[in-house]
Amino acid sequence: MSRLSTSLVAFLLLWGSTSAQDFEVDPLQQRIYSTVNQVWPSVVAISSGGSTFSGVIISPDGHVLSAGHAINPGDSYRVLMSDGRRLRAKGLGANGQHDCALLQIENVSSLPYSEMGDSSGLKTNQPCLSISHPGGYDRSRGAVIRFGHIVRPLTNRSGMVQSTALMEPGDSGGALFDLNGQVIAIHSRIGASMDRNYDVPINKFREYWDDLNEENSLAISRMPGLPKLGFRCENVENEKKVVVLSVQAGGVSAKAGMQVNDLVTAIDGSDVDSTNRLRKLLMAALDRNATHVDVRVQRGDQAIDLKLPYLEAKTSKAENKEKQVVDQTFIRPIPELRNFASQFTRLESNLDDNCATISSRSGEKQLTVWGTLVADSDLIVSKNSRVGTKPVAKFAGKNVALKVVARDTANDLVLLRRPTKNSTGVLWKNDPAKKESLGRFLISPSPSGKGRMSVWSSPAFQSRKRISKGYLGVTLASPDDRGAVLQEVDRGAAREAGLKAADVIIKMNSTPIRGRSDLLRFLSKTDPNNLIKVKIRRGEQEIEKDVTLGDPPSDSGHVADRIDRSGRRDGFTKVICHDADLQPDECGGPVYDWQGNLVGLNIARNSRVRSYALLPSVVWSFIQQHK
Repeated sequence: MSRLSTSLVAFLLLWGSTSAQDFEVDPLQQRIYSTVNQVWPSVVAISSGGSTFSGVIISPDGHVLSAGHAINPGDSYRVLMSDGRRLRAKGLGANGQHDCALLQIENVSSLPYSEMGDSSGLKTNQPCLSISHPGGYDRSRGAVIRFGHIVRPLTNRSGMVQSTALMEPGDSGGALFDLNGQVIAIHSRIGASMDRNYDVPINKFREYWDDLNEENSLAISRMPGLPKLGFRCENVENEKKVVVLSVQAGGVSAKAGMQVNDLVTAIDGSDVDSTNRLRKLLMAALDRNATHVDVRVQRGDQAIDLKLPYLEAKTSKAENKEKQVVDQTFIRPIPELRNFASQFTRLESNLDDNCATISSRSGEKQLTVWGTLVADSDLIVSKNSRVGTKPVAKFAGKNVALKVVARDTANDLVLLRRPTKNSTGVLWKNDPAKKESLGRFLISPSPSGKGRMSVWSSPAFQSRKRISKGYLGVTLASPDDRGAVLQEVDRGAAREAGLKAADVIIKMNSTPIRGRSDLLRFLSKTDPNNLIKVKIRRGEQEIEKDVTLGDPPSDSGHVADRIDRSGRRDGFTKVICHDADLQPDECGGPVYDWQGNLVGLNIARNSRVRSYALLPSVVWSFIQQHK
């Protein structure tokens, strides 16, 4: 088979090549691009007291939807916008039973927002997009995109929407969108399997809207979905009155004669004693298709009747909605989404010739990982921390011994050489085009399986090293100038290697260990799963041990932390994030877009939601240094 490089010969991929009505991938891809561009600015991170979660702005007046378990009514929060702005917000109401909450941004000015949709019409296999902040806010990365489909429109037990759009901690309160850009649900929780992602249906927010506004000290006179009448008001403290705070210049209310400090006393003849009552009366007018509403205000000693043209506000609202909902194609069920990867079988079968499975030893452990053949050479590039000693690769059913050429611990890359030149391979020189990348379909081919589908989830960013460090499984004694004294050997790498309490570590590889701080510093810079030469002093003897470091244990009981993740999973020069369900031993292979263009090299399964791929330029720079 001919060699495949960064530009495959183009051919049109169809969703179901044997079905009676084939569906082209490109229209779906284009709709995802347009939806991401439309809604991205409205997605926010929300921070308070060191914790960060997600939300979405759903009105120009500054309403933010989030999860009930994340918000405390009355508390202050910082809303982090995609354009870099940091705005203050107040927690309004929160419903713990249904996990829905509402915040209000203060000092509202030129806010992007997304429309609330209707969750009552959701269908199984309807496509959807998740955009939020898994793992917390990272300004260089931004919000993260995931693509999926509805598994159950409403689950029987919890009344939640279930989808395949992946979630993890930090996503709580983020938005699930349909492909018309409307918010159909809000992220709530996850289950053990990857398709168990549960969201609060958006209609729950409509149902409990008045309750969610109870803590509002600066109430907005309209609920999202109501015509915009152009005034803002609040309850008068300790009085059953509603006072007008501002009137939009040129708006419906201004044209009718409303003024700041007017007291709104009645709508269509019904008394108004609170902003909640005001909203209900306006909703009632909307339901009966009113052409206008009669508003009575008290201005000083004078009662004034104003006629607000509701039809004008409704028409403007209807026109805006019509512009957003012009095509029903992509909010209908698409059965092929249940096994989307199978629609790309022909492409994957061509691309997998560039991959190989590599086996090696690390102490007593057997390691496997994928590798990527380098075009026009005898080289293979892979993930360093999963390649130990005596590596071999399987070609045509036979194991071929490989030689380690170079290791790059900074980006966790290893370069290997096989005895013969590659007949296929990847050209690494150019980074992928940036245009229309977010939300792009990707495929990670497998040397022997079906490969993994995903979408391009984030812009390229530097992944700072926060988690990945070696773990010995020991408790150290008080500072000592003789070396690092082991007080206890609890579990893990040290116990497996035969280290004992009272042993003194005096060297790790070539690094002298003069005390506990030296040891901790060495481990913080060393990847998990690395094989280390450890010199210890035991009594009068000096003994050298081969120790394969492990991963630091997680004390989290969260279901998201139960999946297998890469030992070395952060601290990379330049990566993109995608949502492939990669296993740690499936890293090291290439990732392409659905048209066969190279995107990068899979370097880590970082979390339940995020897999990382190094940009081609990073890989190429390493290859060039040692080719």
